[in-house]
Amino acid sequence: MSNPKLTVAIIGGGIGGLSFAVALLKARNDVVIDIYEAGETFSELGAGLNLWPRVLEVLHSFGLEDELYKYAGPPGLYKKMKFMKADQPEGIYWGEAPANMHGIHRADFLKVFVNHTTTGCTSHFSKKLLSYEDAAGRPVTLKFADGTTATCDLLVGADGVKSAVRSNMYSQIADEMEKAGRPSDVVQSMKNCMKPIWAGSIIYRQLIPREVLEKAFPDHVALDNPTFFQGKSKFLITYPISKGRWVNCAAIVARHDQYGSTYEGSWAVRVTNDVLAEEYANWDPAATTLIHLMDSPIRWVMNTVEYLPTYASGRVAILGDAAHAMTTYQAAGAMQAVEVTVTRTFRSRKSLTEGARTASFSRLC
Repeated sequence: MSNPKLTVAIIGGGIGGLSFAVALLKARNDVVIDIYEAGETFSELGAGLNLWPRVLEVLHSFGLEDELYKYAGPPGLYKKMKFMKADQPEGIYWGEAPANMHGIHRADFLKVFVNHTTTGCTSHFSKKLLSYEDAAGRPVTLKFADGTTATCDLLVGADGVKSAVRSNMYSQIADEMEKAGRPSDVVQSMKNCMKPIWAGSIIYRQLIPREVLEKAFPDHVALDNPTFFQGKSKFLITYPISKGRWVNCAAIVARHDQYGSTYEGSWAVRVTNDVLAEEYANWDPAATTLIHLMDSPIRWVMNTVEYLPTYASGRVAILGDAAHAMTTYQAAGAMQAVEVTVTRTFRSRKSLTEGARTASFSRLC
């Protein structure tokens, strides 16, 4: 009689969660995967993503490159990123990236993974996780906001920077330390990992239609080249996406002294251009043109978490923004989720056996 398949629950249907699901499907044929998404469907907020060679290698190894190029355009369409010191009336180009980068819309990138989870995974929507129980000798039990429950052998939290999985994990770690008589400051440091903190930075994002930029600045570098405009505690990163139909713009303003505080107000809201234009006054015309064309950007508050001593506890692990091992200053957060998730999945595949039902997740990852 064959052993029953290992059941894996993934909380969160964003890029991190779905890339992990695809990687696991590629690595194993003896798992059952359930994806629990808080929203009514798979959707990805935001605008553009830049894909560097390592991530393209990962997608190629999965056989996903044709779908990628369908949305983003062929490899020859994209070029190396240029770097400019731009916080002065006449900027200075000082270098370029060593490799070409590929621009794609976040929603299109997510579709590539969604297409490969329709078979092999069961997706559940409007499932917001509240808590879980990881008791010895029993399956991990999941409790959702709608009053339902589910069970699994392994739980993976890919539920964003506000992660309920991380919050529950570190609450339990803190309780265990407190019962063991560990010092109060050590216990508190575990509790500090539960909630996100403000990284002290705000990102303003908007897509500019190619024809709009061409009309305002016909030979603008960003029409064909990814460009990184840099200044003190500020930068503007831009690159074409969707086969060049749009120019993705992300302007970041850092307040380093605010790191670790709590941002009061909405984390994502559409704003007028006034504040943004003032922040980038007297920059190079190539940069200020883009700033003024960002007439109604979305203001994203960049949040992170305290240093995490572990990403796994018992039969539970976290990844992507739930773990948030880096802030996204180089617009590489989603790609880090893909690369790290895939690499560790394949490194661990020989360990993912029947014993995982009772083993520590840290031994598997």
